[in-house]
Amino acid sequence: NQPRTLANTWDAWLPRVTIDYRIVPDAMVYASAAKGTKPGGFNTALGAGTVQLPASLLPFDEEQAWSYEVGLKSQWLDRRLTLNAAIFRIDWTDMQVDSQYVPPPPQVGTVGYTSNAGEAEVDGAELEVRLQATDRVELYAGYAYTPARIFDYQLSTALAAGISTLGERQLPYSSDHTANASVVYTQPLGPSWTGFAQLDGQYRSTQYATVANLAETGARTLADVRLGLTSAHWEVVGYVTNVFGDDTAENVSPFLNPQTARRNFIVAVPEPRLWGVRVRYSF
Repeated sequence: NQPRTLANTWDAWLPRVTIDYRIVPDAMVYASAAKGTKPGGFNTALGAGTVQLPASLLPFDEEQAWSYEVGLKSQWLDRRLTLNAAIFRIDWTDMQVDSQYVPPPPQVGTVGYTSNAGEAEVDGAELEVRLQATDRVELYAGYAYTPARIFDYQLSTALAAGISTLGERQLPYSSDHTANASVVYTQPLGPSWTGFAQLDGQYRSTQYATVANLAETGARTLADVRLGLTSAHWEVVGYVTNVFGDDTAENVSPFLNPQTARRNFIVAVPEPRLWGVRVRYSF
């Protein structure tokens, strides 16, 4: 392999505009538009076997994104109720994605590299609600719908297997739906101590490993419970995480075995149900 000199320059103008209007003292609507970039670069990873990435595939361009958002931030009922909502859109161009180069014979092996995939977008919405229901009970709930899609990108490894990934595909490592909720109950216990109980829940819809949208994690639902006592200096908390023992993978990543040239997947295994007690003293 011969040494190569790699050089390039990327320039970007990154405007941002935000407008907000307070409709009542504790409620504000806003709108924003902004442009962001992810710098380009060069593929310098070594291939497997005798493969060397062609010079034309060494550089990749910067990724650009325009984001637009309209929303509400507000408090009601003497500030016992917080209500925030937003709708947004993100437009990507020259999105950077993982690709794979398989050389013509007589070269043997493969090499992964970064390339630019074209266009992707997210049209989404978020809602957040927090309510101090009573002096003892606080409720929280949040939901986000964020369908991230990429258009007309052919994944090279899928093409080698005769699979088309053109059209509209869900972006890897993204979920269409996420939600979380909490209930917190507090109770004074004498002049110095306060007891509390907290239940937290989280939901995440399935995520895919690649643009082919074949290997996926499945939906994941977690619940955690905490019971505790606090004072001016002490905190004693008992907890159980992943109460129902959900064993859904946290994520799944493609992996090409350089020895066999076979496609495998790396699975991030979730933590099992855990319980424990934490004691903390503050001076």
